Amino acid sequence: MLTRIKLNLSFVRARNFIAVVVAALGGFFAAGSVPAHAEGDLYMGEVYLTAGWYCNRGSVEADGSLLRIADFTAAYSLFGTRFGGDGRTTFAVPDMTGQTGAGPHPFAEVGFRWCAQLLGQYPGSGDGGQERHDARPWGEFLATGAEFCPSGWVKGAQTLPAAQGSLLTCLFSKPQNPPPPVRHMLGRVLLWFDNRSCTADGMVNLGGKLNAGSDTSLHSVLGTPINLAGDFEVPYMESPHRAMQLCMVTNGYFPHRN
Repeated sequence: MLTRIKLNLSFVRARNFIAVVVAALGGFFAAGSVPAHAEGDLYMGEVYLTAGWYCNRGSVEADGSLLRIADFTAAYSLFGTRFGGDGRTTFAVPDMTGQTGAGPHPFAEVGFRWCAQLLGQYPGSGDGGQERHDARPWGEFLATGAEFCPSGWVKGAQTLPAAQGSLLTCLFSKPQNPPPPVRHMLGRVLLWFDNRSCTADGMVNLGGKLNAGSDTSLHSVLGTPINLAGDFEVPYMESPHRAMQLCMVTNGYFPHRN
């Protein structure tokens, strides 16, 4: 009888131990899966434009906020103190919200926001993660707070001003024919040095209207009012450069809040 009780106690302890280990591992893998899901197609240090009312998980609004270096060591190695911070305990993300040294910011329009990516593939790492970024068609360019372009991209002639400092622009340099489907997040505004039509590959021109019934996910990202016909407006912004085209993603992954 005593032996049976000891065996039962040993079984219970073993079962509880296994449950604890499984829960811990589950939490570990869940936590580990957040960055990959949050980063999507974005490089660390990339500063992107969205028509959504919030920034995707893994990024913060590019409003000049100070961040602790200890919390984002890798991101600090890209941003440095060019946009603010003391370089000892803090650094700043670019401020793309208002005035620059040359006057009002060309992209500071109502209905849009700039977001700075703090997680993601480290640019120029060449670690095999490049394949997912190769889904970007030729002609797209990105803005980054880093001082160099990611692998597969070349430095553009244009820079984008911030309240302090400026962003480097990088043009995707691998021509692909035909271009693959766009794999960006819903509501993101893509910048093109190309004559590409925004109506292709799951994109639309800025301005105009879409139907909330058929574009439910996109509407929840934009958060714009719905009229009596069930339509909502896509915000409009004039391109600051003649050679630059602005397209909004309507077919992509859903951004999640931090």
